[in-house]
Amino acid sequence: ENYRLDSILGVCDAKHLLSQLEAVREKSCVNEASEQVAFSDRLLLTKTDLCTELEIGSVLQRLKNVNPFAKVLPMNLKDLETPVPVEELCDVRAFSLDKALEFDSTFLDDQDDHVHDPSIQAFGVKLQGALNQARLNTFFTEVLKRYPKEMYRMKGILDVKGIEERYIFHAVNCHFGGMPQGAWSPEGPRESRAVFIGRGIDHTWLAGQLRLCFEEPWSGTISSNLKSIHA
Repeated sequence: ENYRLDSILGVCDAKHLLSQLEAVREKSCVNEASEQVAFSDRLLLTKTDLCTELEIGSVLQRLKNVNPFAKVLPMNLKDLETPVPVEELCDVRAFSLDKALEFDSTFLDDQDDHVHDPSIQAFGVKLQGALNQARLNTFFTEVLKRYPKEMYRMKGILDVKGIEERYIFHAVNCHFGGMPQGAWSPEGPRESRAVFIGRGIDHTWLAGQLRLCFEEPWSGTISSNLKSIHA
């Protein structure tokens, strides 16, 4: 009762990260580098002083593709003036439901099927149309039953019929939390957004199950960062 898990911090070598993420593994083995990136809430990107701006840009994009939740903090060993951003590393409270709103929303607009390591990937969706609460409960139950260890993280904001506030959910493996929290903006549509990070996830199945969660399944629309899902 005196301690809590605040967040997960990962350290990435900017110079060698891409080769580590793309390293070929035996079929039965997990790419540990990808898995560590997927679980992290903060990523310290070291050795940026050894990289060109183009290389750093490629690394940042790759990290976002694997985990849009994680905030990346570039570190330059030659920069002796800039202090270590301790305030970004401590008291993050990454596992509170408030943090479910914190992910790179531009990730959902990246329509890019070019993936180097398809075994571990972030799948982002936007849903237009009210969702049915009972069907959502069934959806989450089925996802956690099918992928109890493979689904690393889930976060999202949902428009649920009968609930006036935004429904926020956040899950790490089988540990799931969700509750109504905060009013929708009166100036924009009620758009549900969610991101799923896992290993070996059938994204076509996932999108199909989400479509069944609409209050009116054939009138709701769903889009994602993976164009092939909707082809």
